[in-house]
Amino acid sequence: MTSGNEQFFEVWKQQVNSGLQILDAVSEATAKMHSAQFAAANETHQRTVEAEKLLAGAKDAQELWNAQCTWASANAERAAAYWRDQFEAMTEANARILKLMQERMQAAVPAEAGANPSVTALASVDSAYREMLKASQQLLAFTTRGFGAAANPAAAAEGGSKKKGA
Repeated sequence: MTSGNEQFFEVWKQQVNSGLQILDAVSEATAKMHSAQFAAANETHQRTVEAEKLLAGAKDAQELWNAQCTWASANAERAAAYWRDQFEAMTEANARILKLMQERMQAAVPAEAGANPSVTALASVDSAYREMLKASQQLLAFTTRGFGAAANPAAAAEGGSKKKGA
């Protein structure tokens, strides 16, 4: 049988570890988001310089119109991909945090769990986090479909954007 001090130490250790795992999930998502931002900024700069050269070399209104439309269309596609990557990074972090919280909640529930206030509070947080994750996924789906339809009329006519992982 473990003493009260040993049990307290183990619970405390698990809580600290859970906090560090949550911090790791948030840090990893932040790094992915910043990496995507840096890559997008570099690509935007390069594409802007190329567009400036095309616009400077346009000899008539048709060439100018084509260059501008091509640039704007590609920009819209890249913007959709950028925001999809941002939301995916956030959603992955949310899913990891949710999983950690669920594991902690399950570990905290004794075999003969009754109306334990800390478990009830954790269940409320779990429920709220599930709703936030669901809302993030819905926003991602809405944003991807909205940009996808504007950027690719053929895909919109076929029923939407590519499925994840395809």
